[in-house]
Amino acid sequence: MKPLKITASNEAAIVAALAAVNGKAVSHTFTSISEVVQAAIRAELAGLALVHSKSHLQGCKYLTHSGDTVPNSYKYARQGTQMTLMRRSECWWLINASSVDLYKSPRPNALYLTRAAADKARADLAKAFIEIPDVA
Repeated sequence: MKPLKITASNEAAIVAALAAVNGKAVSHTFTSISEVVQAAIRAELAGLALVHSKSHLQGCKYLTHSGDTVPNSYKYARQGTQMTLMRRSECWWLINASSVDLYKSPRPNALYLTRAAADKARADLAKAFIEIPDVA
């Protein structure tokens, strides 16, 4: 799939890419631009909570799955959508979408940091606390 910038001007291309992945499935899948934008917002907030700067998010990826938890009465897998978003200099891009089998609960979302972003997050965390020295 060709990477797509997540903007209103790319709505038709994003919806078409999701439709191609989902086939006939609609109930537990990502189908609209608003769902993709919501995922990008979640990715941005999760990243900013760790590195506190949009410039450090460049190159980071966010993996998200559609669907909510369903009752135990769902015996078989249901079709969902998995999206991979990547932060580039100005915004998030949809770089991959695929069909996945979902069971009772969807897989958790995951933010993958670049080495530079992870180092920044570690440095910020180290500044946030003071270690208690061992008392002999």
